[in-house]
Amino acid sequence: MIKFVDLDWQHRLLRESLEQAFYSVFESNSFIGGSQVDALESEFARLHHCKYGVGTKSGTDALVVALRALNIGAGDEVIVPAMTFFATAEAVCIVGATPVFVDVEPITLGIEPTLAETAITEKTKAIILVHLHGWPVPLAPFLAIAQKHNLALVEDCAQAHGASENGHLVGSRTQVACFSFFPGKNIGALGDSGMVITNHQKLAETVRILANHGRQEKYLHTMVGYNARINEMQAAFINVKLPYMHTWNDKRQSLAAYYNRQLADMPLQLPPAFDEHRLPCFHLYVIHCSSQAVRDNLQAFLEEKEIATGIHYPVPLHLQPAFRQFSCQPMPVAEKAASCILSLPIYPGMKIEQQDYVIEQIKQFFSQ
Repeated sequence: MIKFVDLDWQHRLLRESLEQAFYSVFESNSFIGGSQVDALESEFARLHHCKYGVGTKSGTDALVVALRALNIGAGDEVIVPAMTFFATAEAVCIVGATPVFVDVEPITLGIEPTLAETAITEKTKAIILVHLHGWPVPLAPFLAIAQKHNLALVEDCAQAHGASENGHLVGSRTQVACFSFFPGKNIGALGDSGMVITNHQKLAETVRILANHGRQEKYLHTMVGYNARINEMQAAFINVKLPYMHTWNDKRQSLAAYYNRQLADMPLQLPPAFDEHRLPCFHLYVIHCSSQAVRDNLQAFLEEKEIATGIHYPVPLHLQPAFRQFSCQPMPVAEKAASCILSLPIYPGMKIEQQDYVIEQIKQFFSQ
């Protein structure tokens, strides 16, 4: 069986350190805030070339408190790509604003800048950029759009730990960026956790207050906030894994490059070539089939061969039942992608023999 994401290898490698982290927190009796949280916030921000980090209970919470800290709420609009996980637009709704869905570009499925600018109205307050599957969205056009229209840029980096563009780490050049440490992410907790990073001190302070019940000091609450704090135990587990971020990303890139070489002759759209100018972290390795029928048949074939795959995501946001009240135009690129994309197994512990087996079975499917 080839798992889609296999955490066993990671936990075997780090078992002793994870156990030590557990007992260290357990014996400290400090479970909400403490030295582990402080260390994680500082180091994660540093690794992404930012000054400030604030841990949160999840990636969704990170988005919510970031939007609130930017004073986004009822009556405001936030531009969101149609192809992303539900939480991106969900966070917009939670703060009372309206998500405005925009189609994506067809290769790496990042939000399309021209369409994003066209969607701007007098109510627009921000654009959320999602680095989908770990591919960094080219930032230059969005920086220009944001400056022209006086908008905030929020980066959803839930799938992009350590990804970079032209030497700039994701999250380092906009007002605020949000990460998830869901267990299956490139750097994952042993449960839910998230992080907000920024280079703006006042914004970081507001995020921290909002994530802690709007509390500036004990029993003194200056605003209505959330219980959105990261806990000490999850921070300790993430601290064990964090030193491996770049090494594990390197392995994902190596696996992706091998997939690209070995599947080059297949009737598939593969991820584009990459280099230091646009360096994805390959949270997912996503192929585009020629049609939904081919995709579904390939997925079923691989399942028969005990190869797990995924579809990220089968229903674009503008077609989700929960968002039907937000009128929008068809999103042909997102809709086509949703019908034909397939995510292949990729994780740092994947062995070449396992990857060769996946490749062999894909070739066998297309040779029938």
